[in-house]
Amino acid sequence: MFADRQALPGAAAFSSAGTGGKLDIEAAPGTLVAGSAVTVIVFPRSVAGARTPQTAAFTIPNVVTMWDRRPPTPPGV
Repeated sequence: MFADRQALPGAAAFSSAGTGGKLDIEAAPGTLVAGSAVTVIVFPRSVAGARTPQTAAFTIPNVVTMWDRRPPTPPGV
């Protein structure tokens, strides 16, 4: 089910100018960034004979992700 999904790894805070350690770009939340929290809601596929649509889009399971917590802003940002 997750083979075609991106893992949403996120990005650590960094400096785009290389100013000796001063961070000027905040971290983006992600599964590889400390301080992040994500909720994943899994929707099952439609069941044959049910009133739900039976089109191709509903014949495979799907997921929705939501970020519950963003990483803290590091000092100097």
